[in-house]
Parts: sequence; C-alpha cells; structure tokens
Amino acid sequence: PSWAMCCRGARCPTGRRRPRTLLDPILLSKKLSRIEELIRIGIIDGIDITGSINESAFSSTSKDQNEILRFEKGINTIFEFASQHHVTLRIHAFEGASQGSLYYGLKTTIENFQGQLKLRIGHGLKIDEEWASIFEKKRETIEISVDINPASNIFLQEATSQEIVNQIALLRRHEIPYQLGADGRGMIPGSSYDEQKSLIDPSNSKLGGGNFCSELFAGH
Repeated sequence: PSWAMCCRGARCPTGRRRPRTLLDPILLSKKLSRIEELIRIGIIDGIDITGSINESAFSSTSKDQNEILRFEKGINTIFEFASQHHVTLRIHAFEGASQGSLYYGLKTTIENFQGQLKLRIGHGLKIDEEWASIFEKKRETIEISVDINPASNIFLQEATSQEIVNQIALLRRHEIPYQLGADGRGMIPGSSYDEQKSLIDPSNSKLGGGNFCSELFAGH
C-alpha cells in the first residue's frame, strides 16, 4: 500500500501558494471519493496533505476569519474521512511556520475532534511549546507523530543541526513520538536514513550532548 496526495498548493492571483483542495469543498469531495475507491481495493493506506515548500500562504499572521473557517471545514472533513477509513493522515506543516489561517483552522480542528485518528505531522521544525502541548493533550484520541527531516532542513538552510536537536528535545519533553521523515528522500543529497541520522550525530556535527544526541532516534 502507498499514499494518496490529496491537496497540492496552487498559485493564487497574489502569487502565493494555497492548498486549494482544502478551500474547495466540491474539489475535496471529488478527491476523497477517488481515494475511497483506492482504499477499498487496498492500494493506499494514507493521505498526504501537501502545500508550498515555503508555506508563504500558511505563514501569514493575518487572521482572516472566513479563510480560517474554510480551512477548518476542509481539515475537519479530511480528519473525519481518515478516521472513518482507518488510514493515516499526514499534514505537510510546521516547516516554515506555526501560525496563519491554515494553522488556526488546524488548531481548532485538533482540539475539537472527537474521533480516533492516526496523524503524522510532516515537519517538526516550527512546532513550539503551545503546539506541543496541544498534541500532548490529544494523545488519547489522536495518535500524533512528527517527521524530522534533517537533510531537507539543512540543505534548504532552514535550520542548523543544533536547532533540529533542540526541536527533538521539545518533542521528547512532551513525549511526542517522532521519526526520520522522507521529505526529500531520493531528491535531496544525503537524504537516506543513515545519512540523515549522521547529520545530527555529535561525532559529525560536534554538537556535544553525549548520550542524549546518540540516543535521539533510539526506538524511533
């Protein structure tokens, strides 16, 4: 089984990218109907909501209530769908931001969702204490894990090795499961599992931290 890419970013008139499927209930319904067929015949076992790599539309600090409500409705629809069909939902978020219309809608949906759900967050880079607390509080109903993507983050100059280690420490404090992600595997240099692991290994990055750094991915 593989994954279905449900929502891709589309360039809007302002030049920014937006996850148009989430904002278009008709388009979302059509895509979910097709995904439902693929789930039924056993071809896929997960849904990936993707967007712009720089999250320019997501990272806006404006609070457009209409857009927030539209995001909330779209996200809730996909949450319900994934829960009903017992498939994992992965959201490509928290790479470049943790606030904006998408995130306000996501926050409300997570806090109010009552079903059982397996949720993967595509990046841990911009998860802060507030978001980590939100994830921690919902662990009984939403099985949340976070992808850590050292190769992608470092190659795109989004973070240093130390900053990635700090983010892992935050997840550990809140007991949020994490794993090496596949954000750029096969496309970005050094993105194999062992190569990514070595990027935050103290012997290579000179981060220090002894056993803490060497055990970052122990059991993950």
